[in-house]
Amino acid sequence: MERLDVGDEIAVDEACARCATPLVAPASVVRQDGELFCCASCARAAGGRVGLVGRGCAHCGAPIVDRATAVTSDSRLFCCANCAVAPRDVEPPIR
Repeated sequence: MERLDVGDEIAVDEACARCATPLVAPASVVRQDGELFCCASCARAAGGRVGLVGRGCAHCGAPIVDRATAVTSDSRLFCCANCAVAPRDVEPPIR
């Protein structure tokens, strides 16, 4: 798993390979096996590797395994900033 460099460009329409959340916060984005994920928590969940630390993400449900990218907003815990700003009325398709 490789964390993208902040200077790496992400296409406007890129989305997480697991939860389809738009990738708007590149600091947490990781590349694994040629696919982009919103954060390491989603990448690990996609690979079947879990390790829940507390609750799962309030947007996509991924187990929070990377506390460095976790975000709390309005008393809700998200795996990353991408999920924290994702539209609340859109249910992500979990793969």
